Amino acid sequence: MKRLFSFIVLLSLSQLTFSQVNPDSLELLLKQDLVDSSRIKILSKLVWYYQDNNPPKATNYSDIAIELSKKNPNKKFLERAYQDKANTCESLGLYEESIIYNLKALALAKESNDSVSITTVYNNMGITYNQMGDYALAVYHLLKAIQLDEKRNDTLALGYDYINLAESYYYANNFQAAYTYGSMAYQFLDAVNDKNAKPYAAESVGLILIELGRLDSAKKLLMETKKLALRNNNVYIYNRCMSHLGKLYSLQNQIDSALFNFTQVIAASKTQNYADIYLPTLIQMAKLQMQLKQLKKAEGFAKEALIGSRKIKNKALAQKSSYLLATILDKQNIDEEAILYFNIAHAYQDSILDQSVRGSIQAHIYDVSLEKEKQDKQLTRIKLDEQEEKVAVQQSALILVSVILFSLLIFFFILRRASMQRKKSNEILAKKNEELSRLNLEVNGLINTIVHDLKSPLNNMQGILYLLDSEVSQNPPAKELINHGNKVIKHGQEIVKQLLELRELEQGNKSIELKKVSIHDLLETLKEEFSPSALKKNIQLETDFVNEEIIIDEDLTKRILRNLVSNAIKFSSFGKSVQIKAKKENSAAVFIIADEGQGFSKDDLPKLYGKFQKLSAQPTGGESSNGLGLATVALIAQKLNASIDLQTEVGKGSIFTITVPLN
Repeated sequence: MKRLFSFIVLLSLSQLTFSQVNPDSLELLLKQDLVDSSRIKILSKLVWYYQDNNPPKATNYSDIAIELSKKNPNKKFLERAYQDKANTCESLGLYEESIIYNLKALALAKESNDSVSITTVYNNMGITYNQMGDYALAVYHLLKAIQLDEKRNDTLALGYDYINLAESYYYANNFQAAYTYGSMAYQFLDAVNDKNAKPYAAESVGLILIELGRLDSAKKLLMETKKLALRNNNVYIYNRCMSHLGKLYSLQNQIDSALFNFTQVIAASKTQNYADIYLPTLIQMAKLQMQLKQLKKAEGFAKEALIGSRKIKNKALAQKSSYLLATILDKQNIDEEAILYFNIAHAYQDSILDQSVRGSIQAHIYDVSLEKEKQDKQLTRIKLDEQEEKVAVQQSALILVSVILFSLLIFFFILRRASMQRKKSNEILAKKNEELSRLNLEVNGLINTIVHDLKSPLNNMQGILYLLDSEVSQNPPAKELINHGNKVIKHGQEIVKQLLELRELEQGNKSIELKKVSIHDLLETLKEEFSPSALKKNIQLETDFVNEEIIIDEDLTKRILRNLVSNAIKFSSFGKSVQIKAKKENSAAVFIIADEGQGFSKDDLPKLYGKFQKLSAQPTGGESSNGLGLATVALIAQKLNASIDLQTEVGKGSIFTITVPLN
C-alpha cells in the first residue's frame, strides 16, 4: 500500500498558494531568491511527486530539505523533511533506513504533541514493516495509529489505517481478520465519500476474497476497481488489480488470461519501482510456469523474485521465493542446489519467527498500557460514583425539610437524572464491549500467526536431534538427553497441532465430509493405534461392537474417539481396563468409552470442556497433559450435532457416551 495517508496529511498541512503548479514550475521557483521556509515547502511537494515516479530525484530533494530544515527554528519543517526522507527510502526498498528517519520524525512529533503527525508516522512505519515482511510489528504500529485516530474520531484516517491493517493480516495468512478490516476500511471511506482512497480498499478486499475462495465476488469487485483506476489514471491500483486477476484466472485454470495479466504487470511494475506488486507477481508467474511444466522459465522467475526480495530485505517474500525455487529445482532433480535453497528458506522462516515474537512482545506491552489506562478510568469512575452518592444523600436531607411540592419536584429531577446516567453508562459499556471484541480479534490473529510460525523451528530441532542421535550411539547419557529432548519437542508439536485444530474448528473452516464407514474397521483401527500405549501400563483394551456400516464424517468422529481413548489410558492406573463400544441405534451411531480411572470431581464438571483447564485427575504414567483434549471433543461434537453424556464417580472411572446423528 502506497503512502496515501501521508499524502492527505501533507495536503492538510500545506500552506502554499501554488498547489496546482506542475513539478517543472516548482523546480523553476527553487532557482528564485526565496526564504528558506518557502523553499522547504516546495521541496516537500517535489519529494511527494517524485517518490514513486523518480525515487533517486526525490531522495536528492529530501536531503536538501533536511539540511535547510535543520537551520530553521520551526521544528515542524524538520519533522516533515524526515517523513519525506523516510518515504523516499521506502520507495527505493531501503526499509531499515526508512524506519530510522520515521523514528526521528516521531520524536519531533511527540515533542510538539502533534497527534496527527504521530499517527502519520505510526501508519508509515506499519506500511514499511509490511514491506519488510515483519507483520507482527506492522500490526503493532498500525494499532497505535488506530488508537489515536479513534480518539480524534477521524473516520477518513481510520479508513486508511484499516486498509494497511488488512494487508498485514493478509500477508500473515490470517484471511478472516484481513477481510474484517478490509471491509471496515471500505465502509469508512464510503461513508466520507473518498473516491481517491476507495479503490485501494476495494482491491485489498478483492485479493482477500480470492484467498477465501469467493472467486466470483472477487472478480466482479476487481474488474470494477480496475476500470475506475484506468479512468483516474491510477497506474498503481490498475497493476495491483491486474496481478490479483491473474492469480484468480490461474485458480480457475484460465491459463492464457493468467499469463497475459502476469506478463503485463511484470513489465509495468518493474519500471515503476512497485516492489510490492512486481515481486509477488513474479512468484505467481513462477508457480504458473511450474504448473505448465515449463520448469526453466519457472526457475528464472523464482530467481528474479528472490534477488528482488533480498535487495529490498523483505524476508517473507525471500522465504516464499527461495522455497519455490527449491521446489522447482527438486522437480528438475538438481538435488544439491535444491537442498541449498530449502535451507535458505528455513533460515528466513526462523528469522521471521524471531521478528514475530519480538513484535508480539511489544504488542503485549502496548496491551498492558491500554489495560492500565482502562483501570485508571475505572478508578476515576468509582470516585465520581462516590461523589454522586454523597450529593444524593444531601439532596435527600433537603427533601425531608422542604415542602411537599418541592419534594415532589426534586424527586422527579432525581429520577430523570438517574435515567440519563443509566443511559450514558449503557452507551459507555456498549463502546467498551465493542473495543474488547476488536482487541480479541486482533489478539487471536497474532496468536494464529505465532502458532503457525512455531511449526518450522520445532521440526528443525527434531531433525537436529535425529542427526545427533546417530552420532552418540556409544554415549548413553547423551542418548538419554536426546530422548528427553524428543519427548519435549513431541509435546510441543502436539500442543501446536491441537491449537491449530482448535482454531480450525472455532473459525468453522473444516467442512463435513460424509462417507460410508464400517464400525468394525473404525474400532479395530483405534485399538491397533492405542495398543502400544495401553501395553506400557498393562491396561486391557477391549472392543464391543455390532458390525454394521454407517454414514458419518470419519475424520471428525475419529478425532473425538482418539481424544477420549487417549485420556482413558492416560488417567487410568496400571492393570486396569478400557472399553470401546459402538452400536447403531435408530438414526444415530452411539460410541461408548468406559474406563476404571480416577473419575471427575464435582468441581471438575463446570470446567470440563474448557481450553487449558487443569482438572483434579493426573496422568499415572508420567504422560503430559495440556488441557485441550476435551475442549476439542466438545467443538467437534457441536460441529457434528452430536451429544455428549458423562457418567463418572471419583475413584471408580468414567463413561463417555457420544451420540452422532446419521445422515
